[in-house]
Amino acid sequence: MRRLLFILVLGAALLGALAAPAAARPTADLAALARFFPPQAPIFGVIRADEGYIETLDGLIARVLSKFPADVVAPGWSLRAALDQLAVEAGVDDFRSGIRPWLGDRLAFGVLTLDSLSTTTPEFVITTDVRDRAAAEAF
Repeated sequence: MRRLLFILVLGAALLGALAAPAAARPTADLAALARFFPPQAPIFGVIRADEGYIETLDGLIARVLSKFPADVVAPGWSLRAALDQLAVEAGVDDFRSGIRPWLGDRLAFGVLTLDSLSTTTPEFVITTDVRDRAAAEAF
């Protein structure tokens, strides 16, 4: 599950980079989460996590996935559906009602060592800013 989550986040970040010019935000805002990662982390990235950006990424994902044969990609796959599935597995009804209210608008991820990518348990960190600390702690 960790590896799947890492792949989803990394994939969304890469797709997000393609859409970045249309939804640019000051670098200082996005880089604020870098303080939670060691300076020697070989891979670090930040993406927006607000509702509008999730919708933008879902549109981009849909366009990319439409180029693949139907037997390769599950029909109707979306980032929103993947987030909802993770939310259900975490014990809430869906992402929008169970996680979105306390989740901030930025998500940072980083790989701590390149060597760990070849193992079954890669060493990575995912962090976000939080809007409602009490709700996040209750989650």
